[in-house]
Amino acid sequence: MTDIYVPIDYSDLKSVIPPGEDIIYSTLSQVNIRKFSAHEKWNSHVLLTKNHFAYTEPIKRKSPQSNILPLYELWLFAPNTIFITKLFAFRFVRDTNETKENFKIRSKEFGLKFLPYLLEAKKDRLKEMEADPGKFSENKVRKMKSQISTVEKALQKNIRKFG
Repeated sequence: MTDIYVPIDYSDLKSVIPPGEDIIYSTLSQVNIRKFSAHEKWNSHVLLTKNHFAYTEPIKRKSPQSNILPLYELWLFAPNTIFITKLFAFRFVRDTNETKENFKIRSKEFGLKFLPYLLEAKKDRLKEMEADPGKFSENKVRKMKSQISTVEKALQKNIRKFG
């Protein structure tokens, strides 16, 4: 599955994706972050692979080279956002070439398309953890099993709703 709503070369984000990682989603997104009592937001081009995503973060200081920093991180999913990291929440931004109706459908179906990737990644991580029990505490393994259960429930809910 490939969902390209903004050209992959819309920005230079592609440069932070490691060789061999397939880009399966390209979109614009509003990034929201809460740091202490401050709230910041900005728009970014976003590229997703099966387990990671690339986005840009503004650099507050003056830089002779660039005013944005491209980043590449593991992605997660939360029901009330499009996707998240530990600190950031992302919400899609509609491109001018996309109709409002198509944008609404795409936003709703995102979980149905990407929860299977997240579930697979978490199951793979659990296998790694169980293969090396001395490296991971029982609490971390139990937490991963709980996360897998949560993702499975969210996937089933999305299947009932949109599948």
